[in-house]
Amino acid sequence: MASGSYDNGVQPMSNNNLERLLMDLKESLEREKESLEREIREGFAQINVRFDTQAALEAKNREIAELRERVDKLERRPEGAQ
Repeated sequence: MASGSYDNGVQPMSNNNLERLLMDLKESLEREKESLEREIREGFAQINVRFDTQAALEAKNREIAELRERVDKLERRPEGAQ
C-alpha cells in the first residue's frame, strides 16, 4: 500500500470544498454572535426599564411617607392653632 492512499473509501476534501465549509461555518458563527448580541441588548434594556420603574416607585413611596408625616403633624395640632 502506498503512503497517502485512501483505502477506507473516504475521498479527500478538495480545497474548494474545505474553503466553502469554513466560510459557511464562519458565517453561521457570525449570525449566532449577532443573535446573541441582540438578545443581550434586549435583556439589558428590560433590566433598565425595571430599574427605572423601581426608582419611580421608591420616589413615590418617599412622597407618600412625607405626605403622611405632614398629615400626622396637622392632625396633632391643637384646634385653632395655625
